Amino acid sequence: MEIYWYFYGIILVLFFLEKKISNSKFIKILIVASLGIFLAIRYNVGNDYAEYLISFDKLKMFHSDLYYEPLYLLLCKLSPSFIYVIAVISIISAYLIYKIIQFYNPDYFYSSLLTYYGVYFVLNDIHLIRQGFAILIIAYGFRYLETQKFRKYLVFVLIAMGFHTSAIVALILVIIVKIKWNKQRRFIVAACAVLFYIGLLLFKSSFFSFIGNFGAFSRYAEVYNNSEYSYSYGISLGLLFDIILFIYVNIKSDYLSDRLQILLNIFTISIFIYIAFNDIAVVLRFGYYFRIVNIILIVQIRKILRPAIFYVALLSIYSYYYLETSLTKGHAVVEYHTIFDRDAVFIEY
Repeated sequence: MEIYWYFYGIILVLFFLEKKISNSKFIKILIVASLGIFLAIRYNVGNDYAEYLISFDKLKMFHSDLYYEPLYLLLCKLSPSFIYVIAVISIISAYLIYKIIQFYNPDYFYSSLLTYYGVYFVLNDIHLIRQGFAILIIAYGFRYLETQKFRKYLVFVLIAMGFHTSAIVALILVIIVKIKWNKQRRFIVAACAVLFYIGLLLFKSSFFSFIGNFGAFSRYAEVYNNSEYSYSYGISLGLLFDIILFIYVNIKSDYLSDRLQILLNIFTISIFIYIAFNDIAVVLRFGYYFRIVNIILIVQIRKILRPAIFYVALLSIYSYYYLETSLTKGHAVVEYHTIFDRDAVFIEY
């Protein structure tokens, strides 16, 4: 696991020097491109990797379509090896990470990158693969919500759905951005989430039966309607931090740009999902599409924490904790192997 911490150390140093070094695009591109290569050359790393590799081999051997989404299937059919599937997704993902952060936080690029790497990198890019890719596609499309270019945003939603059906949940943002939000309404949404959580505690089975009636979610309802996959996350450090971030940024929302106001509205949806559906783990995966904006909003904290070392310490500890948790708890396949030593890595078919 040392290589994960090697990248963390580099990003952490760049974060420490964020206001002292030049805002060089070359350095930004270099570090994000290195992460892309790191992802692209991995082999059997991540919980879903072996399953996708086996499915890819079956697709090539039997020439039969599996249940995967059309754009992912197309990528598999065009690729002579699964190595190329992973490489394409990894390189495009790195490009999207760069473009998203550079668009919203060019002056605090490494603050956002450190947060993304610590909180999301292992889960989204190592483990989830298809959904992690879909999340970045949706996040890139957020820029079109600002100018209400909904047709362009819809294109990105459809592309994301071509890799993971769950991306359909991002369509709700077309409605969300048309609503006149203010800080009071955002707090009301958060309060309603608590009431919703209590209601779902009492009617969980009925909830799964309801979503099972929709074709896009029937498979998820069938798999996750059991105690192994549906359980409460409780008030985790991540959720507690998100709540604190939401409260602070919402209080200060009068001073936010229109661009950040939209991201705050998206983050409000994330807060609602993570509180209301805290007892239903599978639904939290839909919240991934909205929560990712915290890598942009988190920079707002530095405006009140003085001296700046407090902000640096907070973000360092937060990202370190999340990365440590991702690498040591809850996930089985994080030991890093490359395509160059794949002959020594055993995959059971």
